[in-house]
Amino acid sequence: MARADGAEEEDGVTEEVRCVISVGGAFDASTGSALCTRLAAMRSGTSVVLDFRQARDVNDVALAMLLRRIGELRARVWLWGLSQHHERVLRYLGLASGRGPSRETVP
Repeated sequence: MARADGAEEEDGVTEEVRCVISVGGAFDASTGSALCTRLAAMRSGTSVVLDFRQARDVNDVALAMLLRRIGELRARVWLWGLSQHHERVLRYLGLASGRGPSRETVP
């Protein structure tokens, strides 16, 4: 599971997730911007999972812009359901791919 804020995690660390946001349909720049607005409105320190399992046509540039904005927000965000290609894009951008909350621990 990728950690979008670039922070490393130790094995076995369990995070309490306050919110899961499902991303569906095409993920483009306008969708990413709306998602950033929603994240910015959340209380500081809230852990969030962005679930991309239902997304299609995830635009590389839109994903990179989203991750940059998440970094600026200092949000604790994990990404679920990205393709291998997008996981590779995250590594190219120097973002951590680590253990985060499992699907079983999320409300």
